[in-house]
Amino acid sequence: MPVILESLSHPSLGKATESMYQTATSYLGNIFAATFYHELEAAWFVTERLQFNKVVYTPFTPDTPKDRIDATLTQIAATSDGAMSWDVGPSIRSASLEDSLHTNGWFRVGEVRSMVLDLQHLAAHMEHPAGLTIRVADNEKTFKHHIDAMIAGFEFPEPFAHHLSNINYGDKFLNDPVVRYYIGYVDEKPVTISVLLLHAGIAGIYNVATIPQMRRQGFGAAMTLTALQEARDLGYHIAVLQASEMGAPCIVR
Repeated sequence: MPVILESLSHPSLGKATESMYQTATSYLGNIFAATFYHELEAAWFVTERLQFNKVVYTPFTPDTPKDRIDATLTQIAATSDGAMSWDVGPSIRSASLEDSLHTNGWFRVGEVRSMVLDLQHLAAHMEHPAGLTIRVADNEKTFKHHIDAMIAGFEFPEPFAHHLSNINYGDKFLNDPVVRYYIGYVDEKPVTISVLLLHAGIAGIYNVATIPQMRRQGFGAAMTLTALQEARDLGYHIAVLQASEMGAPCIVR
């Protein structure tokens, strides 16, 4: 188990939040049943039918030579005919990286914003909205409920929705000790979700979504707080939340 970071001023917090985001990206690729590539200079995944492809990690630093970056980008591009995205973390940004990305046909489309918070400042307990029951996916049926609510909550278009709804996940995601998939039910119908990820000594909250017809009732806040409170109960002090759909400079090829 990694050392738990106990303060927002911890010198490793920046590195931990980047590592958390990379891990969350990898989990997303697994949810989409993507094909992963793990090479010396990069890790990325490709979903050929969906054209949903993403760089997860590179060991680059601001001093990495341009020719090495160019070779890696060429290798990544050779694995897919579709668009490839990369949420570039602050620790690897450099003029040579920007130049290589531009030369190889990548362009910036936005930023992913995250926020960190001290879990010791959470209220001891908060009431859920009336009628909402929150559970952790602990069997194949409830995990399917999580996926179905994710599809509806994020309003995935076709062919994404059809692809996800037809994946046979089995129990693949049910025995991972560092991730929890939450589902919120109203009248026993899954309507809202969140994910808690424990990594690099911090907690991460991702994929908070509510189906369109059940929004503006405080469900998303309740799902977020439930995950945060569990992280605190497990001994974590710091959590990172993705504050928008896009997060470090997002580069697309």
